[in-house]
Amino acid sequence: MMTLDQKRAFDTVYYEYHSEVYDYVQRKIQCSYTAEEVVQLTFIKFWNNRETMPENIDTRVQIFQIAKTVLIDQLRKKYSKKNSTHLAIPVMATIAEPVNHDVTNSVNYKDTRARIEKLLQMLPPVRKKVFELSRFDECSHKEISQILNISTKTVENHITQALKYIKLYWCVILLLSLPVYYL
Repeated sequence: MMTLDQKRAFDTVYYEYHSEVYDYVQRKIQCSYTAEEVVQLTFIKFWNNRETMPENIDTRVQIFQIAKTVLIDQLRKKYSKKNSTHLAIPVMATIAEPVNHDVTNSVNYKDTRARIEKLLQMLPPVRKKVFELSRFDECSHKEISQILNISTKTVENHITQALKYIKLYWCVILLLSLPVYYL
Protein backbone atom coordinates (compact mmCIF):
# COMPACT_ATOMS: atom_id res chain seq x y z
CA MET A 1 0.00 0.00 0.00
CA MET A 2 1.21 3.47 -0.87
CA THR A 3 1.71 6.01 1.87
CA LEU A 4 0.35 9.52 1.49
CA ASP A 5 3.88 10.90 0.93
CA GLN A 6 4.57 8.29 -1.73
CA LYS A 7 1.31 9.14 -3.49
CA ARG A 8 2.19 12.83 -3.47
CA ALA A 9 5.66 12.09 -4.82
CA PHE A 10 4.21 9.96 -7.61
CA ASP A 11 1.54 12.54 -8.44
CA THR A 12 4.16 15.28 -8.60
CA VAL A 13 6.35 13.35 -11.05
CA TYR A 14 3.37 12.11 -13.05
CA TYR A 15 1.74 15.50 -13.52
CA GLU A 16 5.04 17.19 -14.25
CA TYR A 17 6.06 14.85 -17.06
CA HIS A 18 2.89 13.11 -18.28
CA SER A 19 1.94 15.47 -21.10
CA GLU A 20 5.53 15.89 -22.28
CA VAL A 21 6.07 12.12 -22.46
CA TYR A 22 2.67 11.66 -24.13
CA ASP A 23 3.51 14.29 -26.77
CA TYR A 24 6.87 12.65 -27.44
CA VAL A 25 5.35 9.19 -27.92
CA GLN A 26 2.39 10.56 -29.90
CA ARG A 27 4.77 12.30 -32.34
CA LYS A 28 6.65 9.03 -32.83
CA ILE A 29 3.70 6.72 -33.49
CA GLN A 30 0.69 9.00 -34.09
CA CYS A 31 -1.69 6.73 -32.20
CA SER A 32 -3.28 8.16 -29.06
CA TYR A 33 -4.29 4.78 -27.62
CA THR A 34 -0.80 3.31 -27.87
CA ALA A 35 0.76 6.57 -26.73
CA GLU A 36 -1.36 6.55 -23.56
CA GLU A 37 -0.52 2.89 -22.98
CA VAL A 38 3.21 3.61 -23.34
CA VAL A 39 2.93 6.58 -20.96
CA GLN A 40 1.14 4.48 -18.34
CA LEU A 41 3.70 1.69 -18.61
CA THR A 42 6.50 4.25 -18.41
CA PHE A 43 5.29 5.65 -15.11
CA ILE A 44 4.56 2.20 -13.69
CA LYS A 45 8.07 1.09 -14.59
CA PHE A 46 9.53 4.32 -13.19
CA TRP A 47 7.66 3.88 -9.92
CA ASN A 48 8.47 0.20 -9.56
CA ASN A 49 12.17 0.88 -10.10
CA ARG A 50 12.40 4.14 -8.14
CA GLU A 51 14.56 2.57 -5.43
CA THR A 52 17.25 1.54 -7.92
CA MET A 53 17.26 4.70 -10.04
CA PRO A 54 20.54 6.62 -9.90
CA GLU A 55 20.09 9.88 -8.02
CA ASN A 56 22.74 11.73 -10.02
CA ILE A 57 20.71 11.44 -13.26
CA ASP A 58 17.89 13.91 -13.84
CA THR A 59 14.39 12.47 -13.36
CA ARG A 60 13.29 13.78 -16.75
CA VAL A 61 16.15 11.95 -18.49
CA GLN A 62 15.30 8.72 -16.68
CA ILE A 63 11.61 8.96 -17.53
CA PHE A 64 12.28 9.63 -21.21
CA GLN A 65 14.76 6.76 -21.39
CA ILE A 66 12.13 4.47 -19.89
CA ALA A 67 9.51 5.82 -22.32
CA LYS A 68 11.78 5.15 -25.28
CA THR A 69 12.46 1.60 -24.08
CA VAL A 70 8.78 0.91 -23.40
CA LEU A 71 7.83 2.30 -26.82
CA ILE A 72 10.32 0.03 -28.58
CA ASP A 73 9.11 -2.95 -26.54
CA GLN A 74 5.49 -2.22 -27.46
CA LEU A 75 6.36 -1.86 -31.14
CA ARG A 76 8.29 -5.14 -31.06
CA LYS A 77 5.31 -6.88 -29.46
CA LYS A 78 2.96 -5.38 -32.02
CA TYR A 79 5.22 -6.44 -34.88
CA SER A 80 5.83 -9.94 -33.57
CA LYS A 81 2.07 -10.53 -33.24
CA LYS A 82 1.51 -9.68 -36.88
CA ASN A 83 2.33 -12.05 -39.66
CA SER A 84 5.47 -10.60 -41.16
CA THR A 85 4.39 -11.21 -44.74
CA HIS A 86 2.98 -7.74 -45.32
CA LEU A 87 5.66 -5.96 -43.28
CA ALA A 88 8.58 -8.06 -44.44
CA ILE A 89 11.54 -6.00 -45.40
CA PRO A 90 13.03 -7.04 -48.70
CA VAL A 91 16.56 -6.85 -47.35
CA MET A 92 18.21 -7.34 -50.71
CA ALA A 93 16.24 -4.49 -52.21
CA THR A 94 17.40 -2.19 -49.42
CA ILE A 95 21.03 -3.21 -49.75
CA ALA A 96 21.45 -3.11 -53.52
CA GLU A 97 22.59 0.25 -54.80
CA PRO A 98 19.85 2.15 -56.63
CA VAL A 99 19.93 2.28 -60.42
CA ASN A 100 18.63 5.85 -60.44
CA HIS A 101 21.44 7.95 -58.96
CA ASP A 102 19.52 11.08 -58.10
CA VAL A 103 20.26 12.81 -54.80
CA THR A 104 17.29 11.44 -52.86
CA ASN A 105 17.96 7.84 -53.77
CA SER A 106 21.64 8.27 -53.03
CA VAL A 107 20.93 9.70 -49.59
CA ASN A 108 18.35 6.98 -48.87
CA TYR A 109 20.78 4.28 -50.01
CA LYS A 110 23.59 5.61 -47.81
CA ASP A 111 21.26 5.94 -44.81
CA THR A 112 19.86 2.43 -45.30
CA ARG A 113 23.31 0.92 -45.79
CA ALA A 114 24.61 2.69 -42.65
CA ARG A 115 21.68 1.42 -40.57
CA ILE A 116 22.14 -2.13 -41.83
CA GLU A 117 25.88 -1.96 -41.12
CA LYS A 118 25.11 -0.85 -37.55
CA LEU A 119 22.79 -3.82 -37.16
CA LEU A 120 25.47 -6.11 -38.57
CA GLN A 121 27.93 -4.90 -35.93
CA MET A 122 25.72 -6.56 -33.32
CA LEU A 123 25.87 -9.99 -34.98
CA PRO A 124 28.39 -12.64 -33.94
CA PRO A 125 31.56 -12.30 -36.09
CA VAL A 126 31.06 -15.46 -38.17
CA ARG A 127 27.39 -14.70 -38.83
CA LYS A 128 28.31 -11.16 -39.86
CA LYS A 129 31.01 -12.42 -42.22
CA VAL A 130 28.67 -15.02 -43.77
CA PHE A 131 25.98 -12.38 -44.31
CA GLU A 132 28.44 -9.90 -45.84
CA LEU A 133 29.86 -12.52 -48.19
CA SER A 134 26.35 -13.56 -49.23
CA ARG A 135 24.70 -10.19 -49.61
CA PHE A 136 27.48 -7.71 -50.32
CA ASP A 137 30.02 -9.88 -52.15
CA GLU A 138 27.30 -12.04 -53.75
CA CYS A 139 29.05 -15.33 -52.96
CA SER A 140 27.10 -18.57 -53.19
CA HIS A 141 26.56 -20.73 -50.13
CA LYS A 142 29.09 -23.21 -51.47
CA GLU A 143 31.70 -20.47 -52.00
CA ILE A 144 31.13 -19.13 -48.48
CA SER A 145 31.45 -22.60 -46.99
CA GLN A 146 34.77 -23.05 -48.79
CA ILE A 147 36.08 -19.61 -47.79
CA LEU A 148 35.19 -20.04 -44.11
CA ASN A 149 35.69 -23.79 -43.98
CA ILE A 150 32.18 -24.49 -42.68
CA SER A 151 29.32 -26.60 -44.07
CA THR A 152 26.76 -25.15 -46.47
CA LYS A 153 24.06 -25.98 -43.92
CA THR A 154 25.88 -23.80 -41.37
CA VAL A 155 26.06 -21.03 -43.98
CA GLU A 156 22.30 -21.29 -44.54
CA ASN A 157 21.68 -21.21 -40.79
CA HIS A 158 23.84 -18.10 -40.31
CA ILE A 159 22.07 -16.29 -43.15
CA THR A 160 18.63 -17.26 -41.82
CA GLN A 161 19.50 -16.08 -38.31
CA ALA A 162 21.03 -12.83 -39.62
CA LEU A 163 17.95 -12.08 -41.72
CA LYS A 164 15.63 -12.75 -38.77
CA TYR A 165 17.65 -10.38 -36.61
CA ILE A 166 17.83 -7.67 -39.26
CA LYS A 167 14.14 -7.99 -40.09
CA LEU A 168 13.09 -7.63 -36.46
CA TYR A 169 15.19 -4.56 -35.75
CA TRP A 170 14.66 -3.02 -39.17
CA CYS A 171 10.91 -3.14 -38.64
CA VAL A 172 11.33 -1.41 -35.28
CA ILE A 173 13.35 1.33 -37.03
CA LEU A 174 10.64 1.69 -39.66
CA LEU A 175 7.83 1.66 -37.13
CA LEU A 176 9.50 4.44 -35.19
CA SER A 177 9.89 6.57 -38.29
CA LEU A 178 6.54 5.99 -40.03
CA PRO A 179 3.12 7.39 -39.18
CA VAL A 180 0.63 4.82 -37.87
CA TYR A 181 -1.52 4.82 -41.04
CA TYR A 182 1.27 2.88 -42.79
CA LEU A 183 0.97 0.03 -40.26
